[in-house]
Amino acid sequence: MAAHPTPPLPSSVISINVNGLRDARKRQHLFACLLDGPWQLILLQETHTANDEEVQQWMQEGAGPGRPWQGLGFWGHSGNQRSRGVAVLIHHRSRDSLGKGPGTPSVQYSATDGRAIRVEWGPVGQRVAAISAYAPSLPAERPAYFQQNGTLAAALQAGIGATAQLLVGGDFNCVMDQRDIIGPHTQGGGSRMVGSQELQDLMAAHGLIDAWRAIHPFTQEATHAATTNTSHARLDMLFMPPLQTPVMHVLTCYSCQQPSSNKGGSTTVAITSSSRWGTMPLSLLNSPTQATPWRGREFGISHWHYCRTQPSWGN
Repeated sequence: MAAHPTPPLPSSVISINVNGLRDARKRQHLFACLLDGPWQLILLQETHTANDEEVQQWMQEGAGPGRPWQGLGFWGHSGNQRSRGVAVLIHHRSRDSLGKGPGTPSVQYSATDGRAIRVEWGPVGQRVAAISAYAPSLPAERPAYFQQNGTLAAALQAGIGATAQLLVGGDFNCVMDQRDIIGPHTQGGGSRMVGSQELQDLMAAHGLIDAWRAIHPFTQEATHAATTNTSHARLDMLFMPPLQTPVMHVLTCYSCQQPSSNKGGSTTVAITSSSRWGTMPLSLLNSPTQATPWRGREFGISHWHYCRTQPSWGN
């Protein structure tokens, strides 16, 4: 029996809560890191964008004179330049494999409140979908976002390919369970647990797993520090098909955080190649004069979550 064609999965993925991109110098350093880094697929949250015309200008400006963002960019706006906004970017290195033919990447869903966007590509029967999600920070608003009739469910259910392989990354503003909270917290996990059950139910309904937790069932790590710096939590996650499927196997996954420096945004990184890369220096984005070029090494950042995965295809 002939092998099934390989779906056009990206070889590397990074998800970043950028905490606003309205500052030109911050955008320039972000694009410089993305252009020089190994990532093919980039998921952004809290972009604070206004409209399509604005982001087209941003991508043209890119990392500075002579360095525009030449890849694809799909942006979801909230209408509020001070909050929300999501994006899916595809590096120009991937345009030959993802950006041509009848399965050209296109937006299949974009929430009007700027909290989710779905981009899908690939031929019929081989579809791949990437979702960038930004859940509400207010506990009272969070469960509805994850419910079966909520924003994230709409993004998961949209699109051409009913059986599309899904990659869902973002800032979910809650933990999956109490193991994801480090330090003192109220009994039951407090506000960070609000929405947890709804998120678990939604991911299970679509056959997706928390990649990091699948590899580290008993480990505690964090990607975000509380404002008071008294406790830390793993709020940034990547969901993908189970490890036993022929789509993707997680080889290594770990996280690291620096709670004393928590102003650069949050990052979830998934590398789907055989090479191990360092982290994006997000803490430097708010201090552009101190930024250093990407060197493929680990930089001190506010918080991040890293997965290294490798495709594995069945017959």
